[in-house]
Amino acid sequence: MITLPKEHNEIFFDVGCLDLSAICYTDPKGNLWNSLMGGDVIDEKHYIDSVMDFIKKHSDKRLYCIDKYEAHNQEINNNKKFRILIELTKEGKLDIMFGGAAYSKVDYPFKKINYWLGNNSRRNLPLESRKFEKHFLYMNRFKKLHRWELFQRMYWQGTLDDCYWSWSADNINDPFHKSVEGIPIDDDNSYRENDILKQFKTSFCSIVTETFYHVDNHTKGVCFPTEKTEKCFVAGQPFIMYSTPYYLEGLKQLGFKTFSGWIDESYDKEENPEKRREMILTVINKLKNQPLDKLEKWYKEMIPTLEHNQKVNTDFGKRKNKAGWSFVHGYSDIEYGKNDLLKYKRAL
Repeated sequence: MITLPKEHNEIFFDVGCLDLSAICYTDPKGNLWNSLMGGDVIDEKHYIDSVMDFIKKHSDKRLYCIDKYEAHNQEINNNKKFRILIELTKEGKLDIMFGGAAYSKVDYPFKKINYWLGNNSRRNLPLESRKFEKHFLYMNRFKKLHRWELFQRMYWQGTLDDCYWSWSADNINDPFHKSVEGIPIDDDNSYRENDILKQFKTSFCSIVTETFYHVDNHTKGVCFPTEKTEKCFVAGQPFIMYSTPYYLEGLKQLGFKTFSGWIDESYDKEENPEKRREMILTVINKLKNQPLDKLEKWYKEMIPTLEHNQKVNTDFGKRKNKAGWSFVHGYSDIEYGKNDLLKYKRAL
C-alpha cells in the first residue's frame, strides 16, 4: 500500500508535480518505509501493483523520482524500490523523470538537481581583510579510503602543524580521532557539520576532501559539490579541492570562480588519482611555505572573487522549491569511456 507522507512539501514539490521517492510504502508484512530511499522490496509484485495503483489515483501529476542528497550511480547504488522504477521507465511502462546530482548522461529520463548549494547562504560571513593564524582548514568527518591516502601524507610530512584539522571526527575509537570543534561530530552532533566555524576566518585556505575522488562506475567522475564545498562560499574562503578530476571545471559551469591567479589548479585536469594527489600535495606544500602576511595580502586581492561566489551560492538557495532543491540547467558532465572507468577502478 502506498500512502502520502505527513509533510506534503516533499512529494508535491511544485504545482502539478509529484516526487515518488517521498511516498510511504507498506509491504505485505506490515513494514512501513517512509520513503523509497529506505529498506528494500520483499514482494516485488505487491510493490509494483501498489505503485501502479497510486499513480492511477494521481494521473493528473507529472511524475518525478528524486534522489536529492546523493550523487552515486542510481542503477547500481540505489535500493531495489528505486531501481524497479528506473527499469519500468526504460521499458516504457511508466513515464517518470528521475533527478539527482548523479551522472546525467544515462539512458533514461534524468535531470540534474542541486540540494547542497545555497543551504547556508543566510550565514554568509562579511568579506574583509583577515588575520591568519594557520595556513589551512582541513576537516575530515568520516574516514574514507581517498581521505586516508591524503591524511597519511599530511601527517608524515608534518603539514598538520599548519592546519586546523580533524580526522574521523565522528569516531572517538579511531586512534587519530580529532575534531576542530573539540567534540565528536557523531550522529547526535551531525547538525554541526554545517557550522561555519571561527577557524574559517583565521586560516587562509580550505583543503576540501569531498565525497568522491576516484573515477569508477560508482561515481562516473561526477562533480558533486556538497556542504563541504558550500561552506567555503559562505565563509568566503579560497580552496584546494581534493575530489574527482575536472571538479573545478564543474564549479565554473555552475557559475563559480576559482583561484588560478594565486593557486596552481592544474591538478584539476589530471585523471590519474595518484598523480592528482601528488600535484595537490605539491600545491599544499608551496602554500605552507608562504608567510601568513603574504597570504593575507593575497586574500585581500581575492575578495572580488569570493564576493562573486557568495552571490552565486546565495542565488542557488533562492531558486529552491518547497522540498529544498532545484533543477540545474546548462550543465554537462564529463564523459569517460568504459575503459577509463575500469582503469581508474583498478587504481582504488
